[in-house]
Amino acid sequence: MRGIIPFVLLICIACGGQQRQRVITYYNIDSLVSSQQDLLVARQPLLNKKAYIDSDSSITDFKPGREQWTNELDIFKKIDINSPKLVGLYTTSTADDTHSNLKVRTLTTNDEDAEVKYLKLYYLDRLEKLKKIEALYIERNPIYASSREVTMVFDDFEGQGILKRYQVRGMQKTVLQDTVRFEISGQLNFH
Repeated sequence: MRGIIPFVLLICIACGGQQRQRVITYYNIDSLVSSQQDLLVARQPLLNKKAYIDSDSSITDFKPGREQWTNELDIFKKIDINSPKLVGLYTTSTADDTHSNLKVRTLTTNDEDAEVKYLKLYYLDRLEKLKKIEALYIERNPIYASSREVTMVFDDFEGQGILKRYQVRGMQKTVLQDTVRFEISGQLNFH
């Protein structure tokens, strides 16, 4: 009996570790955002942030630390579609961008349960030279609805792709409340 308990415990630990695994079927947004946070903490750019909520607005300039960058970029981790339950839900296509010299890899789904409706990756020659990301993220439940269009734009900085600006634009609606429209944008300035 004593030999069985450690064995069962080991099996439970091993199974628990497997549940946390992610699949990398599509593009690894989570890893991209984490590496950008590290780069931005190291480079310490000045962030010009603008926020508009209905008729209210706010503009501020500051140098975010690690925790602030985590908060600023957390929304972009929500557009990561590398989850085992999402495998096979997205159709992938690649085409030339009609407005630039970039290529666009587009991942789309019509699945109602998928929160990320599309993810577009704009790149120069290959995905490692990523220039822009666009996505549509929708949350719905019986008392709340939210829609967000998110954009990240990258630039070359000392031979490395680094975030240059971002935008989150959308709306949210709760039961018995008016729809609230918002837009948050950030422009990074490296000195």
